[in-house]
Amino acid sequence: MNNHPICFASLGPGDPDLMTLKTLKAIRHADIVFVPSTSGDDGRESSRAADIVTANVPDAPIRTFRLPMSRDRRRAMTAYGEVFDTAVSAWSEGRRVVIGVEGDVSIYASVHYVMDMMVGRGIAVEQLPGIPSFIAAAGTGHLSLVSQQEWLLVMPGLEDGAALTRALDSGCVVVLMKLSGSGQAVKDYIAANPGNTYYYIENASSPASYHTADPGEITSRHFPYFSLMIVRRKDRVG
Repeated sequence: MNNHPICFASLGPGDPDLMTLKTLKAIRHADIVFVPSTSGDDGRESSRAADIVTANVPDAPIRTFRLPMSRDRRRAMTAYGEVFDTAVSAWSEGRRVVIGVEGDVSIYASVHYVMDMMVGRGIAVEQLPGIPSFIAAAGTGHLSLVSQQEWLLVMPGLEDGAALTRALDSGCVVVLMKLSGSGQAVKDYIAANPGNTYYYIENASSPASYHTADPGEITSRHFPYFSLMIVRRKDRVG
């Protein structure tokens, strides 16, 4: 029996220095580290997660798995099924297994499906928290994300502008994630609601980071996968 649980390690939003010490220790002791990779338009495979890991542990025993970036989650679930089988096999052989994920594993990280399958099979797992992208974004913009009695609401894109308006009217500060899937709806909302403050950031804490609070600049951009926006009423700017 393997006395070491399979570790789901949050890697942080992009800057290798934002990886927690606990995750770093887990990776240093790992026999195998699974991280996702994606294919660009040119067909080249890349992995931000692998870059974060190797910046801290250059000789980390990394094994990438290709994760399709598509709203059709069937291909992603196939990839996760393969990770599950390979990781459990290695763990059954007594190896220390780490599965890395950018940001925090508990926030819109679909690799959690793998953890759920393992828990359902009675396999020992450990979940290591990390810094999510919207916390890094607030730091970049020198924002007090919420204060006093404000509420924080995190929304996966913008499918319902009325819901966003209700949240802002009730005093919430709203984090809009997954902007790439609702780009035009977000831009239309900004144009129709100029009385809000919008703070946009893409590739938070990475060398490619970009941020702005200018509505015109925001609406002129193509929103990449790693982008988000913090929205609040102008009279409640933190």
